[in-house]
Amino acid sequence: MGISLVVNDLLNQGNEPMRSFSGNSVTDLRTNQVTRYVLLNCTLKLNELDGINRNY
Repeated sequence: MGISLVVNDLLNQGNEPMRSFSGNSVTDLRTNQVTRYVLLNCTLKLNELDGINRNY
């Protein structure tokens, strides 16, 4: 059995606007996306349960 916890972009650094310059124009681009999330993963290998003594 395995358990893992993954936290992505905890400090919210992935939501920064981008500015580009081209000739006489300035373009500001800001996207709204999910960058901060928490993932809990539990893995259970069923073949490891064969060695368990089952007394019913």
